[in-house]
Amino acid sequence: MKMYCDSCIIVKIYFPEANSGKVAIILGKTDFFHSSELVISEFKSAIARKFREGIIDRTEAKKIIEYFSADISDGKGQLLPVSREILGIAGDIILELSPEVPLRTLDAVHLATCIEFSLGPLFSTDVLMLKASKKLGIKTISL
Repeated sequence: MKMYCDSCIIVKIYFPEANSGKVAIILGKTDFFHSSELVISEFKSAIARKFREGIIDRTEAKKIIEYFSADISDGKGQLLPVSREILGIAGDIILELSPEVPLRTLDAVHLATCIEFSLGPLFSTDVLMLKASKKLGIKTISL
């Protein structure tokens, strides 16, 4: 199965959060995940937020990021390029779904990547992403 994971799911793989166990079970059914290269900065941002909030220390944050980077290098996940075409499609998605679904730019980039590379289902916990996916006819997995 070619499953596309957004950033919130990938964070749950590397940091124990609500539903991390369910994420592991669902991902256990596939060889690896697909996502946008965008996830690199979104993942680091999420881990930095946990550091700023005092949930983890700097050493833990670095280790989590190292595990993620190693898994990508080892082929656990395939990160797909953000191109001018993807950005154009993302903008089109935002316009198409407005004002009913007030989609954020980075979420639209994930959706555009999923569409452009014919991947799916899309695995997310983000309510707006799931609503947008339904409107766009993208199969989803949610918790």
